[in-house]
Amino acid sequence: MGKNSSSVAPAAIAIGENCMASGDNSTALGYNASTSGRFRSFAIGGHSSNANPQVANTADYQMMMAFHNYRFWTQNAAKYVDFGPDGEVTATGAYNNVSDRRLKKDFKPLANSLSNLLKTSTYHYYWKTDSNSKDLQTGVIAQELREIFPELVHEDDKGMLSVNYVGLIPHLIEAVKELKKENEYLKSQNEKYNERFERIEALLSKSN
Repeated sequence: MGKNSSSVAPAAIAIGENCMASGDNSTALGYNASTSGRFRSFAIGGHSSNANPQVANTADYQMMMAFHNYRFWTQNAAKYVDFGPDGEVTATGAYNNVSDRRLKKDFKPLANSLSNLLKTSTYHYYWKTDSNSKDLQTGVIAQELREIFPELVHEDDKGMLSVNYVGLIPHLIEAVKELKKENEYLKSQNEKYNERFERIEALLSKSN
């Protein structure tokens, strides 16, 4: 349906221009969208460039939904963000948090990061429900972390807690600084003790 669009699989629908629905029960919608042969998939695509001629079934940006997976990509299929059936997120690019100074106020330096991290318990665990991943997990318990870093724990309207793991990174940075400072102090003390030991050895050798 549309211009140069085609469905080449049973119960497939293509709507728009240059769209291809090539998986059974699939739908391709928009401009140059393609379901890439995926069964029961739904793809929405389009072009952001003015390149001419456009190549059919090669959208600049596309959203794909297939088998409980959601995938978004731009320019080519190798650059994507994938939302998996177990709630996992996979991306080919970096995850960037907005962190511009111009958007922030009331700056205060972190304190007691090392001591607070030492209070934090970490665990291996498995999810109870089959709807989540069955793989071994690594992390913290939100109820415990809220006692130490309350700003890193979010509670939704149902009382379920979630953790901002990225927010732990600044505390890890400060903890490394604290450990480096302690290490430098111990190193300087060790050098002083070595100097004293060498002087004592020199005095003993003269007395002999």
